Amino acid sequence: MNDSADQPARARPTTGRKGIPSKRLLAHADERTFRVQIARRIQNLRSALGITQSELAAHLGASQGRIAHYETGRGAPRFHDVPVICRALGCDPNSLFEFTKE
Repeated sequence: MNDSADQPARARPTTGRKGIPSKRLLAHADERTFRVQIARRIQNLRSALGITQSELAAHLGASQGRIAHYETGRGAPRFHDVPVICRALGCDPNSLFEFTKE
């Protein structure tokens, strides 16, 4: 009988063979950084214009919850939503996706 419930769960390795973070972990970290930077820009631009999340959502034809996901970094805007977001916030896509090392 195999009592796997009694054994502790194995943790996923965080590094590769030589102690270097794996490519998969680096890609995940880069994606998270991308989402957080976009989230800050959307939130700052929206706040500067005095637009609520609900109003921005109405421009997109989406829910307020989707905008909240964008602004918390839990999700990133869909590719086809980027031009609509930029028009609503009065910016261009280049400025929305401009990155800095943080």
